Amino acid sequence: TLAEFGPLMRHSGEEYLLVLEGKVAVHTEFYAAELLEPGDGIYIDSTMAHAYLNAGDGPARAILTVCWA
Repeated sequence: TLAEFGPLMRHSGEEYLLVLEGKVAVHTEFYAAELLEPGDGIYIDSTMAHAYLNAGDGPARAILTVCWA
């Protein structure tokens, strides 16, 4: 849960997340949460506070690419 995750993280750079398996909820400080399923991706500015959480019944797998500025 978001409560278990704690404070949203932020850092310099940009990142792209591509979901391979399961469901991932993406929480950010400025936008409503997005639910991503296999094949879905999201691109964010990493200075915006964010968290990725497993939102399914089973495991979730994703590829995360971070570009540091």
